[in-house]
Amino acid sequence: MTLLLIACHPRPVADLALADVALKAAQKVKADAMAPDVFRRAENFYLRAKKDFADGYYDSSRKFANQARMTAEQAEFKALQKQSLLKNRPAEEDVAPGGPPGAVAPGPPGLGSGMPSGMGPPGYPGGPPPGMGPGGPPGPPGGPPAGAPAGPPPESAP
Repeated sequence: MTLLLIACHPRPVADLALADVALKAAQKVKADAMAPDVFRRAENFYLRAKKDFADGYYDSSRKFANQARMTAEQAEFKALQKQSLLKNRPAEEDVAPGGPPGAVAPGPPGLGSGMPSGMGPPGYPGGPPPGMGPGGPPGPPGGPPAGAPAGPPPESAP
């Protein structure tokens, strides 16, 4: 009596399931739009793995399923990386025109935006401190008022 043992390779059901889950996770983070080349490669590996599985080529199916899983994980990572960069980049309307990246555009004049100190109304951000006029501190007693044009010094009596 002859005993014939045929070495059967177990069907790679778990490998295909993991590849499918990895593809769905990548699709959930928009990898098909953010990393389309890598995502499409993962899809192609997965489709090949399913075809080989249906045809009974289990070793090949396992190999392509694992490649699909790894490539889908790469696509997911790239998509998350791009989303993070886009999220941390300042919005276009926040960047000063002609300024370096990260420079913030000035707000309305006189409110501490980009105007020199003392140019806004007294008591408001960007303006002089309360009690000071636009020309600076009040002058000495008996002198011209702050902001008045400077003239010849007053004559003193002998």
